[in-house]
Amino acid sequence: MPACSIVFDCGKTRLKASLIDAQGRILAQQQTDSMMADLPPYPHLRVDDVWQWLLNVLTDFARLEADIRCIIPVTHGATAAVLAGDRLAFPVMDYEWILPESADSDYEALARDYSLTGSPALPAGLNLGRQLYWLRQARDFRNVTAILLYPQYWAWRLSGVMASEITSLGCHTDLWNIAENRMSSWLERLDIARLFPALRPAWDRLGPILPAVAARTGLPPECMVVNGIHDSNATYLRYLAAGAAANATAISTGTWVVVFAGGADPRRLDPARDMLANIDSFGKPVPCARFMGGREYEAIAGSSSVSRQAGFAEIQSIIDSKAWCWPSFAPQGGPYRQHTGSIQGDAAAVPLACLYLALLTEDVVRRFETHGDVYIDGPFAANAAYTGILAALLAPRRVFISDDIQGTTLGAWLLGQPSLHATLPALQVVSPWALNGLADYQSTWRAGVAQRDAVLSASA
Repeated sequence: MPACSIVFDCGKTRLKASLIDAQGRILAQQQTDSMMADLPPYPHLRVDDVWQWLLNVLTDFARLEADIRCIIPVTHGATAAVLAGDRLAFPVMDYEWILPESADSDYEALARDYSLTGSPALPAGLNLGRQLYWLRQARDFRNVTAILLYPQYWAWRLSGVMASEITSLGCHTDLWNIAENRMSSWLERLDIARLFPALRPAWDRLGPILPAVAARTGLPPECMVVNGIHDSNATYLRYLAAGAAANATAISTGTWVVVFAGGADPRRLDPARDMLANIDSFGKPVPCARFMGGREYEAIAGSSSVSRQAGFAEIQSIIDSKAWCWPSFAPQGGPYRQHTGSIQGDAAAVPLACLYLALLTEDVVRRFETHGDVYIDGPFAANAAYTGILAALLAPRRVFISDDIQGTTLGAWLLGQPSLHATLPALQVVSPWALNGLADYQSTWRAGVAQRDAVLSASA
């Protein structure tokens, strides 16, 4: 009976649970759409429905012939559960909700210090601190007993043990002072800092599953619950643990495309371009940038399946005909989030989306002026047009993709292993697509974007 771990990946678009053996092989996996409620008092996550789905999946996995040793939660960022005892004080807010103006009137002056936090001002609730500030001002906080970051909320529901963890606490939240390695001072002034449990490493085993969870699912009572991690950081951990070069760039793809620029100069960070300092699982700040790639792809291509293939000839036809896709189709984030996306010319939607996203990714990577190898992980790694065009745009840098696209899942899986050391996933070098006129097309695209930038700045 093989020793196994379960990774529960609570993404913005999909929920996924994976049963993985000690060699990192996925033995079973179940997925469903994320569960959101666009209902009062504000759009929120249907955590009780997620919990029932998770318990059902754990029950299915428990019936398999496997020795399940631990459960590891991994989730998207910008999300927290505010508790009153053993229940939610308020629904878990959907970070895409546009908060009332009152959330911004005083918050920016109170909390924004990019030099200390590495956290830029972001729209909606993408700065977790803004969500908490609004809740603190608009709701009765007298009965609040704890604030749990989202991976640790699920760890608590499974184990009954509360903890915090640095990757979720430090991802564009305004909550963590990178310069002084402590909670932001404004939290203390609002009497919120005390509500966060003590920090524990992502790989800490908090304790066994609750007896009620064991009885409901059939999992062994000694199955341990691991503290958990922010999803993009789980992907980055996979390469860190394998000893990737210090100047390597890791690109985590999915709903968000997040670029981790190892070895980049932090002074290159520009908050206006959605560039920020994430904190890796070892507590080290890492220069990053991001945009909502999955959402942009869906808006252009009319499909959320980013692995849909586009042929070389289709991309060449777009370049030859001078059809264009201009940013941005996802105002929630990215270097051009204030732009309004548009399409110029006649081109098939899927190839145009692949070309556009490759241009946008290169634009983000280029800003860091690093020169090491580039690793692409997640759903976009299966899109041959995207990776081939990006490899051409980044040449002579080498671009790698892994044989699987489970970077987040397998990065989280490492947290449950006796050692974080791992070999690099099976990699293949991406052959750049030799498209005629690509360099000129890119130059024209950059100039067009810069012109739109100038128009926006002049009208601001």
